[in-house]
Amino acid sequence: MARLPLPLGPMTARGSRTTLPLDALGSVRMGSPPLIRAAAVPAYRHAVIVDVSAQQGANQVTVAARVRARLRSIAG
Repeated sequence: MARLPLPLGPMTARGSRTTLPLDALGSVRMGSPPLIRAAAVPAYRHAVIVDVSAQQGANQVTVAARVRARLRSIAG
């Protein structure tokens, strides 16, 4: 699962994005399925939902800011 390729890398000369492995976004852990069974994002054919939970005692504002910054850096 960690090596799952996602089209989130830099744009190519042809206008499509290169792929990045899922683990480039952060650590990947297998667990129980989420309560959401399906999701859609209007106007996007493909979408990824990222569910991030801060560990107990973590600064949730800092965690959210770092996740946002990491996703922006990957999106280019």
